[in-house]
Amino acid sequence: MALKDYCEAYRSNTYAIENMYENSKSHTSNGGCYLTTVMCTILGYPDNNYYLETLRQFRDTVLKPDPKYFYLLLMYDIAGPAIAYNLSLDENREKIAKFMFSNYIIKAVNAIEENKTSEATNIYVAMTKSLARRYSVDTKYFTEINPEEIDITTLGHGRTRKKVY
Repeated sequence: MALKDYCEAYRSNTYAIENMYENSKSHTSNGGCYLTTVMCTILGYPDNNYYLETLRQFRDTVLKPDPKYFYLLLMYDIAGPAIAYNLSLDENREKIAKFMFSNYIIKAVNAIEENKTSEATNIYVAMTKSLARRYSVDTKYFTEINPEEIDITTLGHGRTRKKVY
């Protein structure tokens, strides 16, 4: 999938963070991982590469079934599309993608392979927060969302949710 296609859900809406959820549904039906997929696209890796598949399986089999990861998945849904869009436009996107891939993605996958769930999630959160800071993406309001209002099985696909307040 081309970068422009993958980021269309973000780009097509002028009120990105507040109204993107409906637009992003069609772009995440393949189990998308916005951030890592955009990085892999920038680096020329196929969508079904080992790293993406490992992260998707981790999300689906470890994170989604456990309610303690609700806010982590929600934070990703809020930050993922905006970060991916900004990364795709960054003139240093290849350099940034290489750095993030080597210093975060590979390390997170290694931790997953070693059954180190906390370490893997901490690495991925650190990467997401680092990129959110770089691109001034607000991830603060996600803690104000009631977990009972959103089905956890729909989280972790880079779908930005409407603000609840």
